[in-house]
Amino acid sequence: MNRSTNSKIVLIGYRGVGKTTLGKALADTLKRPFIDTDDLIVQAANAPYRKFLIMKGNLASA
Repeated sequence: MNRSTNSKIVLIGYRGVGKTTLGKALADTLKRPFIDTDDLIVQAANAPYRKFLIMKGNLASA
């Protein structure tokens, strides 16, 4: 199999199942950068992730 150094791995799943934990470990093992989309959303929305979900109606207000 031809493995490109530009290959990307995307982890998809429900909240709280360990995507970030696995992703960080995998990135460390493969010597690749780790990008967490939650962090990108926080930066783009200029708001904490939970507040972003509440604003978008994806999470009931607590």
